[in-house]
Amino acid sequence: MREVSGSIGLEGVLWAIALRVGYLLSKKLQPTHLTTLLLWTEPAKVHSKKRELLSAEKMGDDELGLINDAFNQMLPKSISLIRPRNTRLREKAEIESTNMKLRMRSRSEELKNRPCLGWKRGLL
Repeated sequence: MREVSGSIGLEGVLWAIALRVGYLLSKKLQPTHLTTLLLWTEPAKVHSKKRELLSAEKMGDDELGLINDAFNQMLPKSISLIRPRNTRLREKAEIESTNMKLRMRSRSEELKNRPCLGWKRGLL
C-alpha cells in the first residue's frame, strides 16, 4: 500500500513540474507567435478593403518564419492565376449580357409583329 501511495505522490509531483514547465514555455513563446499572427492579419485587412496586395513581415527564421515565406511566395503566383481568370469571367459576363439583350430585342420585334388577340395591326 505504501508503494502505491508513494508512486501516486511521485507522479503527482512530476505532473505538477511538467505543467509548470509547459506553462512557463507557453508564456515565453506566446508573445512571439501572437505578434507574428497579428502581423499576418494586417495584409489581409488591407487586401479586403483596398484590393491591394501586401507581403507579411517576417519576424524570425523559425517555423512561423517558414510559413510566412511560403505565404509571401504564394501571393504573386495566386494573383497571376486569378487575374486572367477574372478577366475571362468579365468577358464571358459581357458576352452573355449582350446575347440576352439581342434575344430580348428579337423577341420584342416578334411580339410587335404578332396580332394581339385577333386584333389587326394598327387599330390601337
